[in-house]
Amino acid sequence: LDLAKAESSFKVSTGAYSVYKYDNPIVINDKTGETKSEPVWKGSQTLDIESKDATKLLDVVGKIQGMGFAMNNLAYTLSPEAVDKVRDELLIEALKKLTAKAKVVAQTLGKDKVDLVDVNVDTGGPVVPMYKTMMARAEMAMDAAAPMAPPVAEAGETDVSLTVSARALIK
Repeated sequence: LDLAKAESSFKVSTGAYSVYKYDNPIVINDKTGETKSEPVWKGSQTLDIESKDATKLLDVVGKIQGMGFAMNNLAYTLSPEAVDKVRDELLIEALKKLTAKAKVVAQTLGKDKVDLVDVNVDTGGPVVPMYKTMMARAEMAMDAAAPMAPPVAEAGETDVSLTVSARALIK
């Protein structure tokens, strides 16, 4: 947690936490096979790290893995700013197309004034990322004393969409 928080550009939070106990049988007499159970406690907690700097993030994650922690998910997502920018560009293009189609209708009807009214924009909910998962590295199976290589990841593509509808007033 301290290692991740040391990077001011990271958004760091902790997530799910669980502790559980299981009985670990220990042989106390090899000849008779007598065993006794010794309780063993195990715990886990998630550490969520977000960053716009993938290189720095992968480096820190590699260091955390080198400390003996396991990573179970690595995903790229679009930032809210990028989603808003793309949706604004899509909105502008959609409104231009709606206006052009309304002008074709108006011209066909011998009218010359077109106004879009009751414009509705549906962003369709959250953006679902498409990403390439981290590839297992051969170095992970090597000697535990060897330094842990940072994970390797490559961003994929994400679809951003919205639906625009409008009623045209033709005069």
